[in-house]
Amino acid sequence: MTTRFQYFFLLVFLTLTTTCLALDIEDARGKVTAKTDTTITIQEYDYELDKDVQNTYDIDPHVNLGNAQDLQDITTGCSIEIAYIVDGDKRIAKTIILSE
Repeated sequence: MTTRFQYFFLLVFLTLTTTCLALDIEDARGKVTAKTDTTITIQEYDYELDKDVQNTYDIDPHVNLGNAQDLQDITTGCSIEIAYIVDGDKRIAKTIILSE
């Protein structure tokens, strides 16, 4: 019985550790160039390419907002900051902060 518990505990620990490590939060900031109910596109500076680029982010259904009551407050032309995770080829916005 003790061995089963140890294996179970190890499995849970490894699963949680792997999950936490997989959620590598990245950030971006720029001006909104387009927005739908599920995506937001911003123009931001890419330091590796040394130029402005446009990137699109999927909006997490449970996105956290800063300086905005809801997503309708964020419109084209607004300056924002995004905290996001990468899932495959998608960037998923977890937090969007409207710059004041």
